Amino acid sequence: MWKFIEDLKKDIEAGANEIADNIADPQASKEAEQKALHLGKSAVKNNQVLALEDGTVEMINQDQDQIEIYMDNGHGYGIQFPFGPVGYKVEVSPNEKVHKGQVLVTFGPDEDKARVYAFTPDLVRVLSHTHYTIQ
Repeated sequence: MWKFIEDLKKDIEAGANEIADNIADPQASKEAEQKALHLGKSAVKNNQVLALEDGTVEMINQDQDQIEIYMDNGHGYGIQFPFGPVGYKVEVSPNEKVHKGQVLVTFGPDEDKARVYAFTPDLVRVLSHTHYTIQ
């Protein structure tokens, strides 16, 4: 029992140190956010957000001004509408298998007002350690 507790303490300390290292580097967080935004722009075609990779939709979160789609392969998409919803339709559902190029979300003609982020597993790792949220 004590061995288990000691091992658990070591794991927690190692995780805390890793998080502290990433939080201590705000430049890495800023660069990751910029990469996610750039990658997100490449996913937008004709008022639609397209899947950049094959995968299965794990979860979709929606609120009044943003949509987040999480894939089983570690990729994710965040779409923010700065002036509230511009009229959008989520074209996929949880547990649905999607293919590269498949439409995930369709939104209105105010496409230039929406900010689309696409996250790779590496970007998610960096940003999750800094408690990143779409802004």
